[in-house]
Amino acid sequence: MFDTYEVAKQLVVRLRDVVPVIQRVDRDLADQLRRAASSVVLNLAEGQRFDNGNKLRHYKIAQGSAHEVKAALDVAEAWGYLTQATEERAYLDRLLALLWRLTSSPKLQPVRRSGAKPPGELTSSAGGQGDAPGRTLVLGVRQAPAQAQQAIERDASGLVVDDVAPRSRRV
Repeated sequence: MFDTYEVAKQLVVRLRDVVPVIQRVDRDLADQLRRAASSVVLNLAEGQRFDNGNKLRHYKIAQGSAHEVKAALDVAEAWGYLTQATEERAYLDRLLALLWRLTSSPKLQPVRRSGAKPPGELTSSAGGQGDAPGRTLVLGVRQAPAQAQQAIERDASGLVVDDVAPRSRRV
């Protein structure tokens, strides 16, 4: 198949000896680790079939599952179920690096059709509380460094709406 898939399979092979050790003291954590490791391989295989945005989606799910494997190993070590899973972590680090490259690849990023709004933008169709109909609202979109200038947009009436970079909210 491809390198990332093979590294993910090898990680599962390396985890075969670790999972039973964890399972003796924590069945749920062992099950979670087993399912997360399997999910990485399965999502890589499924993502390989697609040519559209689903490929990237499956690769991102695989990346999330790989981080879950890492967290499960962290928890097992923190509880003292394992001393150190150094060999497994070496495979996991390599896998996470490969997954980062896959999910960050410009080739897999969604292509915007002309006239389509960037993700995170909504158009208000009904005016309300001072909003002009058809005005574009930018909701919490992070801008890339090249686009770090203030977003200036014109609404249907020609008024300039100056929207500074999104502010983070504290919850």
